[in-house]
Amino acid sequence: DEAGKPLDGFAESDADWINVDEIDHEVTWRSGRKPGALSGQAVRIQFSLRNARLFAFQFAGKGAP
Repeated sequence: DEAGKPLDGFAESDADWINVDEIDHEVTWRSGRKPGALSGQAVRIQFSLRNARLFAFQFAGKGAP
């Protein structure tokens, strides 16, 4: 949230592991929630990487569940 507290279903521990080398990969969460569900809310994004580089990110308009 705006204060830095993880939103329900969107914590780092809720994220599915990503172990790929590609430029177009959708991040998913075990909760099944999608970022589109947060539309209109102010949020902070934190990326946790290990032996990786983040060059860009995009929120695609696929809608909320």
